[in-house]
Amino acid sequence: MKATMGQVTLDLLRTVRNVRYLIFTLGIPVGFYLLYGAMYGSNRIFAHTLWGAYFLVSMATYGAIGTALNVTGAEAAQERAAGWQRYLALTPLTGAQYVAAKIITALIANLGVVILLTLVAGLRGVAVFTLPVLPAIFSVWLGSISFAALGLWIGQVLNSSTASYGVVVLYLVLGFLGGLWTPLSILPPIFAHIAWYLPSYAAASLGWAVLAHHSETLRNLGVLAGYIIVFGGAGGLLYARREFRRE
Repeated sequence: MKATMGQVTLDLLRTVRNVRYLIFTLGIPVGFYLLYGAMYGSNRIFAHTLWGAYFLVSMATYGAIGTALNVTGAEAAQERAAGWQRYLALTPLTGAQYVAAKIITALIANLGVVILLTLVAGLRGVAVFTLPVLPAIFSVWLGSISFAALGLWIGQVLNSSTASYGVVVLYLVLGFLGGLWTPLSILPPIFAHIAWYLPSYAAASLGWAVLAHHSETLRNLGVLAGYIIVFGGAGGLLYARREFRRE
């Protein structure tokens, strides 16, 4: 546990000093939220709740994607390029602890994202304490583990140069096709069929369902669990293989 938390501390320090984190995972979601709030009004009824609350879930999910992919993807690839993972292989930190440290770091960083956006929503007039906003945001926060797992796989498969581009492309694709920028209800039906298989839509849907007082099916939970198991497991195995070979 001590080795894991030591790695988490190092990762958090590196994350808060990362300009990409400040711009892409904090600045862009907040900017989008303020822009769309000004355009449509926070108190407009949409999808059985207020637009300000609905879009808060969307941007909290979007910010969580960017944070998790950067922490577990781009930064992990840079660690490989700098030889840091070879050094870690000589320390008591095991492969399982490394994976756990990356996911914990992503969750802590994501907590900062969702808190910031919730504060902005409150300043925009959204009743964050009377509406079920906090449970909805909590659902998104837990669902962001799937983004961390996906990033972990990217960080082990791509090199430091291609991982940065891969993170940006995936960040944009998951945001748009997951219905986070534009609600799927006003897009052609094909987009809804694609979104059903994406973790971005699954995580946001948990929050949207809480806001609308709908009982959520197990499908979205299954999608998130699938990404966690498949990509998290694959990323962990790749790291463990390098650890074993001391590559």
